[in-house]
Amino acid sequence: MIALALLLTAALGWTVAGWILSGRCGPGVRLLRLGAAFPLGAMLLGNLLWLAGHGSLDVRVPAVFLLAVLVVLAAAALRWARRRVREPRAGPGRAAVDREERRMQALALGLLGAAAAGVLIHATSLPILGWDAWNAWLARAKAWHHAGAFLPVLPVEAWLASAPGSAVSAVASHYPEALSRFVAALAWWHGAWSDTVVALPWPLLWVSLGLLLAGALRADGLGPGRALLAAALLLTLPPVLAHASLAGYMDLWLATCILLAWVFAADHLRRRRPAALAGAVLVAALLPTIKLEGAIYAALLALALGFALLGARGRRWVLGVAAVVVPVALWLGVRVPLPGMGWVALRHDRVEVPHLGVLDLHWRGVGGSIAEALFYLPNWSLLWFLIVPVLVVGRQELRRDELLGAAAFLLLVAGFHFVLFGFTDAAAWAENLTSLNRLVLHGVPLWCWLLARLLSPEPTPYGRFARWPRPPG
Repeated sequence: MIALALLLTAALGWTVAGWILSGRCGPGVRLLRLGAAFPLGAMLLGNLLWLAGHGSLDVRVPAVFLLAVLVVLAAAALRWARRRVREPRAGPGRAAVDREERRMQALALGLLGAAAAGVLIHATSLPILGWDAWNAWLARAKAWHHAGAFLPVLPVEAWLASAPGSAVSAVASHYPEALSRFVAALAWWHGAWSDTVVALPWPLLWVSLGLLLAGALRADGLGPGRALLAAALLLTLPPVLAHASLAGYMDLWLATCILLAWVFAADHLRRRRPAALAGAVLVAALLPTIKLEGAIYAALLALALGFALLGARGRRWVLGVAAVVVPVALWLGVRVPLPGMGWVALRHDRVEVPHLGVLDLHWRGVGGSIAEALFYLPNWSLLWFLIVPVLVVGRQELRRDELLGAAAFLLLVAGFHFVLFGFTDAAAWAENLTSLNRLVLHGVPLWCWLLARLLSPEPTPYGRFARWPRPPG
């Protein structure tokens, strides 16, 4: 039954991704859709289970999965009906693959094979330990499973005062519940709690991340060897590889969904497709249901997309106005609504966040620890050394809207992390490296997508995917 549940999850994501990418054809689109299938399906099912409210698992889990079945069947029926009335069209000829591409494919497949074997062994044999992520997200899933119902998650004091059997308690009771409910649903389908079963989404997500990056690059016109090699390099980065078997940590989910949101946004920027824009908005809206900081990333994605949609003149105006308005607003104080977090009060010397309290802002002197983590310790390979040279070499490519927007988003994320680690109590995380690595991981897949695009020449479409040349004059 667990295989059926996972298959239905991927089928739902495949269907929704198909709607978002409708009308788009070309090499890599199916691979992109396959990479989006599992994370998108899992997030949608988790949020549907959250919207179903509290109550028996025996009612809510089958009802939500039945809804997913109906959606998949309706989409399949609609596609079948359209195919019957659509005229057949010739597909493109097979593109020639040169010797260099074949070598890249062989190298990438070798790296991915070795990494996948290690991930599979690790994920299926490592017992789930009582680390903080387990206590924050998966302990509630286990409690719901044994209770047989989705019960409210309360702080310890409120739980002690509640009626027996009416609620559960866990660390960080205010954290989002979507993925915890999805894990509880998998355990329900399995019929018993199993550490191996509830850990399966993480290696599946790791595989999906590689398919997503390779498919996105292939759909953008990169050769299969370069696309696979970029995916292999991403998946074998030490923190990415480690999170493939760290059940409970939501950072790889957040990183994957950020990449997925921008892939859809980039499609809209290149082709002005409303469906792609709707997909970007949908995935960005799901970010706060993964982790609380997802609300910040969703806001930064909106800013970056809006900036990319402006012309060159509009961008200069926006930068000029922001250079004046932002410092004044921060000095006087401003309140900003963030989905999933409420109203956040910002000032130059403090930040007030619901559930987290007041954060005093002043420099904590951890620049050396941050630089050591990014450039000296062997946990990020050579990724950060490559960023500046690649941005210099590919500066002409940054004129493209989708690449400029991605660079703007990552610059905003870097600024957010700099303030978080350098000016708040989170500086302790930078010194022990644990949370520093996890938060920096959030932007790594998008960095890899951007670096791969900047290092590759503009692709030349072929076959029926080629556009008519623009007439002279």
